[in-house]
Amino acid sequence: MSSIDGVTISWLRTRALPLQFATGAGLPCLGRQGGYFTAFAGAAGAGAWRKPWIGETSYSYFWARALGPNYVEASADKAWKRQVPLRGQAPPILCAAVRDVDLMQTVFAYPSGVGVAVTAKLMGPHDPTALLALVGRLADEPFVTGAGFTKPRAIAAVLGGLLDDAERALLGTADPGSVGELEPVTIATVTATTDWPAAVICQGDGVHRLLEGLCQLSAAPLTGSVGNLTTELFDEASRPGTTRMAIGSGRAIWSPQRSSTSAGGYRLGCYHENQILAALQASVLLDTARWASAYQVSSLGGATQQLLRPVVNLLGMLYGKVSDMYASAFVRRQIDESGLVPTIGQQRIELGFSGRLS
Repeated sequence: MSSIDGVTISWLRTRALPLQFATGAGLPCLGRQGGYFTAFAGAAGAGAWRKPWIGETSYSYFWARALGPNYVEASADKAWKRQVPLRGQAPPILCAAVRDVDLMQTVFAYPSGVGVAVTAKLMGPHDPTALLALVGRLADEPFVTGAGFTKPRAIAAVLGGLLDDAERALLGTADPGSVGELEPVTIATVTATTDWPAAVICQGDGVHRLLEGLCQLSAAPLTGSVGNLTTELFDEASRPGTTRMAIGSGRAIWSPQRSSTSAGGYRLGCYHENQILAALQASVLLDTARWASAYQVSSLGGATQQLLRPVVNLLGMLYGKVSDMYASAFVRRQIDESGLVPTIGQQRIELGFSGRLS
């Protein structure tokens, strides 16, 4: 009998703090180029913040695309231009008050903001009905416990708390003027399956409904109406054999050929991690561009303009899918759906870059 034996789900949120960071606030100070150079050079693993790959056991295709194959030796100048974050050294341990669910979390400090990810690894076997019932519980119910929690918290509260803690760690207090979306980006990847046929997905079939459920983190698509499969799916040309779906802020990744083997499941796990890093990066860049949209670029101080330049440059690179950045169809859709494409184009022109997003 076919089953789904492993699913990884991540919830992501960011906040932009450009006004604070560009004026030199923050310990470490990341919003000014000189401060970033010092912080990056000193983030060798002993302090509260470390380079994002320190302690990671797997080679990162994400960082390799941005910084080159020997990314662990990347210069501070290259890291600034790519807006590489520092990773929190010891985020709080979270536990799930649900069987067969493991939790982990990551906290990042970017030059213009902060980002957090909470990831749940669900162990099966499950059929689609049982899986989506569990996923719906994780999305809606208080199931997260941790040090200092008087009772379990829902994922939304956990994400907000982690962002507040990151701001306090950097600034001494949470910033009420920070800018960020309240709705998290979610990524769900099926990493392990048994006897699941690699068949073409058709409008309204079981797999279509399963993937919609993973995008929405809800069991409703199993029995209710579903959207237009053609507009929800991405072209498989860039990743043959892997189906990618996006609905609103939710993404789902499905590859029964790969998830049927441990080696393939490992590669799907790496792909999932790359998508986390890509979505967080795009999100904090978009938050920063959204904050700047309230001003004429020329009215902003020199330090703020210096911070905005790599932000709008990277958004252009990610949108255009250049070879020296990890850019994906998910990220391009994220930028499109932000409603900021015209704004970013104008910001690019005002900061001296040629051309709008294309």
